[in-house]
Amino acid sequence: FISHDLAVVRAMADYIIVMKQGKIVEEGPTEAIFSNPQAGYTQTLMNAAIDTARFRMSA
Repeated sequence: FISHDLAVVRAMADYIIVMKQGKIVEEGPTEAIFSNPQAGYTQTLMNAAIDTARFRMSA
């Protein structure tokens, strides 16, 4: 399935593919991608998701 909700992806998927502008930038086991993203775009995406979660918790 396709999702922008990384919390749902992490909970439901064993393997993920990260895409940017229709092209695959990184793929692998979910926990490997979340714990050690290699592609710059994936790192930015993960950091943005963490910042959003912090914002929601502090509100």
